[in-house]
Amino acid sequence: MDDDHPHHPWRQQTTTARLLLVLVGVVLLASGTLLGWLILTDRARTLLAAQQANTVLARSLAEQGEHVFESIDVLLRYLANQSDPAPLAGFRARYAESVPFLRNVARLDTRGIMVTSSHFPAVIGRSFAIRDYFIAHRDHAALGLLVSPPLVSPADQHSRILTLSRRLNTPQGAFAGVIVASLSLDRLEQFYHSLDLLDGQSITLLERDGAAVVQIGQRDDASPLRSEHWLTAAPYGIVINRTLDSALADWRERCRFSVLVALAANGLILSLALLLIRRLRREANLHQQIRHQATHDPLTGLYNRAEFDLRLQHACAAVEASDETIEHALLYIDLDHFKAVNDRGGHLAGDELLRQIAQRLHAHARSSDVAARMGGDEFALLLHDCPHAKAVEIGNALVATLRAYRLHWGEQHFSVGASVGVATIIAGCGGPQTVMRQADSACYAAKARGRGQVAHGAGDDLKAT
Repeated sequence: MDDDHPHHPWRQQTTTARLLLVLVGVVLLASGTLLGWLILTDRARTLLAAQQANTVLARSLAEQGEHVFESIDVLLRYLANQSDPAPLAGFRARYAESVPFLRNVARLDTRGIMVTSSHFPAVIGRSFAIRDYFIAHRDHAALGLLVSPPLVSPADQHSRILTLSRRLNTPQGAFAGVIVASLSLDRLEQFYHSLDLLDGQSITLLERDGAAVVQIGQRDDASPLRSEHWLTAAPYGIVINRTLDSALADWRERCRFSVLVALAANGLILSLALLLIRRLRREANLHQQIRHQATHDPLTGLYNRAEFDLRLQHACAAVEASDETIEHALLYIDLDHFKAVNDRGGHLAGDELLRQIAQRLHAHARSSDVAARMGGDEFALLLHDCPHAKAVEIGNALVATLRAYRLHWGEQHFSVGASVGVATIIAGCGGPQTVMRQADSACYAAKARGRGQVAHGAGDDLKAT
């Protein structure tokens, strides 16, 4: 059955509610996508900052190491040119004190016997002839600064040291012994411990073969945040590392906060949208109810006369405006013997009869047709795109259906019939009032000729079937 138009207010509000729901969905999806992008961008920026911090620290410690080795080498070069058996007297002693991590400076004679020691006189007189650095300098005159692998100090047998040594030559270039300085790895480790490292950050002093000389913190060679810087003056490198978990700890907290804020904001948006949609739907339902009450008969649920007249007017206007041949039909239906039902069964029986008649009228109408109660026991059916002969056929079928219908009301049984008038709606039909008069006149003629039949035509051409 023809129902509400698409431009009615209630339909517009329903459409608005749907569009609002789609818009909210798009906004939530976009905000979620944006939040995900911001979180991933923040993660990449956090890792980059952690990597840069590692790089800066590795470079700084490597530069410090270069400075220490160069300072010790300057001292060794100076002492190599001196014949003073007490090499660290005066300003030389003060210079040595200014070099970080310097533990001792000693001189070995041609036999490897220690003849001077700046800080450990107890080892003077001991032989170091089997030390690798002594043998290397003795056998290779052109060998410059030599840095040893980690050793145990001969002074106390437990301190860890590195030795830096140079060859001593006579004025004629012959081997005259070795000048050697020891660097305290224990002091270096204490210095590394004193640094204000970031959570999860580690420092490793490495040999060329990858062995750790000094290790502060947990070493994680698989971490992508590893940064290393190798010294040029010695076969050692500084490696700064940081675990991913510690580097991303603050980022995870920011993520949790951002997600909670986003969830709260999205929840608020969704709640407001749902409240607005609920309000729009209530208003749409109210508009629909008001429109239904204004356009429908409250007893039968069919269209009322005012709405039917409007639909008939539109149908006539469409026929006149169309370039094609369009034919509609109007059936005007008047129940027979309805007064007897009201008189014998009461108005409740009459109302029930009208409701059931309306249901049967629905059964004979198509989805495009318009069925209405015109008042009392009169009904009308507007048949769209229905030729005259087909309209007469539908009218006869309706008459037969109503003739066979029985209303059982308590102990009483009522039968009614119907008289139907048919009018054709074509171009030049004269408009809705003319068509309505023709259908009404035909219905009157059908009733006058014995009821329970269909009449069609106009004026003297009225025919009954």
